[in-house]
Amino acid sequence: MNDLAVSERETHLNLTADNRGVWEVYSDDPVMIRKLDKIAQAHRETPTGKYWMLSADQVRFYRLPSDSERAEYKKRGRRLQRYQQHGVLSAQN
Repeated sequence: MNDLAVSERETHLNLTADNRGVWEVYSDDPVMIRKLDKIAQAHRETPTGKYWMLSADQVRFYRLPSDSERAEYKKRGRRLQRYQQHGVLSAQN
């Protein structure tokens, strides 16, 4: 589709305030194009990339867990694993 260097390939998400239910996405990155083609049909194609319309529920933002939260999740996971193996929840870590 194009001969851009990897560092020049881009993916843009655009949401306007008057229509927060639809995202317009443009990409000239072949990796992202393949991923987006799996979840939506491109509505426009240019010599350099493609455009898709995604509903708001197809785009998510989330906060990565902090180091302390990750440690707590691991602790809970180990505790659950012990419970599943032995059928008893330990009062200890």
